[in-house]
Amino acid sequence: MKPHVICHMVASVDGRILISRWRPADAHRRGLFDRLHELLGADAWLVGLITGQEYATLPAYPRHTAQTYPREPWIARRDAATHGIVLDTHGAIAWGRADIDGDPIVVVLTERVSDTHLAGLRQDRVSYIFAGERELDLRLALEHLNRELGIERLEVNGWSMRSAWRFFRPWTGPRGRRASSTPATTNPAHLPRSAR
Repeated sequence: MKPHVICHMVASVDGRILISRWRPADAHRRGLFDRLHELLGADAWLVGLITGQEYATLPAYPRHTAQTYPREPWIARRDAATHGIVLDTHGAIAWGRADIDGDPIVVVLTERVSDTHLAGLRQDRVSYIFAGERELDLRLALEHLNRELGIERLEVNGWSMRSAWRFFRPWTGPRGRRASSTPATTNPAHLPRSAR
């Protein structure tokens, strides 16, 4: 089973995705993204590499390890109410932390990531799953997130329209129409009552 995916993205007409850069400044806007995030009630939120790097505290993990790790999910913490999912295809982020604002980090990797990177993730208590050998298979990632962590509602956060299109393109049919196997994310019936 795959989680229901909710796109929670905001951008100005000129493409700015950081509300703090919108002009004219408006104090009301600042908390809007977070208020909507709370109303959506997702089990997990997902960001890409660039946003994930903003939360990293280390420049890199050590370059050598004597350990070899199997390419299978490693979950440091299963009991959290919400998880922070980060797409890091090649293992570029050295975290130096286990959570973001209390939400345990779960990294989605490809099998090409190095054993030294996996050793660093384990040392930081950062969970990881694999979704593809060389490229991320997003359908597989969603299935793993549901199976390993019970995630049923995943909120995709804060990407530009270009990045969002690249993210969702594999799930769309001809001319961008939604493929029949992908649930609609705009149907109000999928929102918690408090968000309708």
